[in-house]
Amino acid sequence: MTTQIKMDKDDYTALFKCTRCGQCSYGKEDAGFNILCPVHKKGHFFTYSAGGMMQIARNMYEGKIENPETIKDIAYLCTFCGVCEVNCGVIENHGEVIAKIRNFLMDMDCSESAALSKVISQVVENKNPYGYPQSKRVAWLPEKVMDLDRMDADIVYFVGCVSAYDQKQVPRAFASIMSKLGIACTVFSEEHCCGAPLFFSGKQDEARRLAMHNIEIMVQAGQKIMVTSCPTCALMIKKYYPVWTGKALPFKVVHTMEYLDELMDQGKLILGSLNKKTSMIYHDSCHLGRGLGIYDAPRRLLGAIDGVDLKSFELSGENSACCGGGGMVPVLNPGFSLETAVERLGAIPEASSENRITELVSACPNCRKTLGLAARRSGKGIKVSDVCEVILSSMSS
Repeated sequence: MTTQIKMDKDDYTALFKCTRCGQCSYGKEDAGFNILCPVHKKGHFFTYSAGGMMQIARNMYEGKIENPETIKDIAYLCTFCGVCEVNCGVIENHGEVIAKIRNFLMDMDCSESAALSKVISQVVENKNPYGYPQSKRVAWLPEKVMDLDRMDADIVYFVGCVSAYDQKQVPRAFASIMSKLGIACTVFSEEHCCGAPLFFSGKQDEARRLAMHNIEIMVQAGQKIMVTSCPTCALMIKKYYPVWTGKALPFKVVHTMEYLDELMDQGKLILGSLNKKTSMIYHDSCHLGRGLGIYDAPRRLLGAIDGVDLKSFELSGENSACCGGGGMVPVLNPGFSLETAVERLGAIPEASSENRITELVSACPNCRKTLGLAARRSGKGIKVSDVCEVILSSMSS
């Protein structure tokens, strides 16, 4: 049976602009023309690329793909790393098109694995992908550090699911930094998932309902500034919430790196030193870097800490390699996710024993989780942490 994907005129016009050049998969000259797209690295031919997905979408729109089941394994490999969008130069919305393909596959009942179905159900029912009760969302919060649901706080801290339920060290570090600085910061006990797992899975209507809830609790509280540790949460809220709701956000959304960098510029955040000199390497999160354009702030913060010997990956900044943790890939294809993360760790420069890099730092809880798992599995012997943890250590020494 022939099926046809729904797509607006602008998207369809964009699909025709694809010249099949393959640039969506490769970094430019400053990246040595290396393959950066994780999907293309795995598949090795054009179909396994954003350009390939554009051709698939075009054929789906024209009703030329009779069995959508044949393309689901390709569509669900994408980590939404954004490499295609910064390297194409012609099409700007590859991610949105791939999300629409996934949404179509969901509508056709031909995409869900048991694992993905479980995660979707947990987000819809429990408002988080782990299936924990709402009451556990703030269990990470240290006593006497931050008040819940404080209406007169200077900022609202949107924790995000990965930080709240899994990578708890990240929100604890940020909350402790705010406490040490005497900044009134609060967390809403009724915060729900930002909607990213549903959006990446192809359940956009359900994601929109979460967006409406999170906006409403901010509006009811009269809050004007939302700070989040999770680049994916920030990207969803800043980029997609206005699209899903048809309205501009009535509050400002900033990542912790932007916020802390501004505090440092104002002289309100004074960084100290670590107990011992540590060689670190910074990993650019896809959604923080290519998604939000934040590259310098975390490096400035780390560079201001005495004892941090900061190194760089050969592929960094806009050319950073993905950790493999995005786009629901760890749920659908954990082997591919781990393989991608291990490859990223393998790119850490070798050095003499006294100058060996011992710590990888990112500003994304999902990168911390994915790369941390890879570090443990590979026996690399490297610590994986968040910039906020390093900042807190410098303030505590």
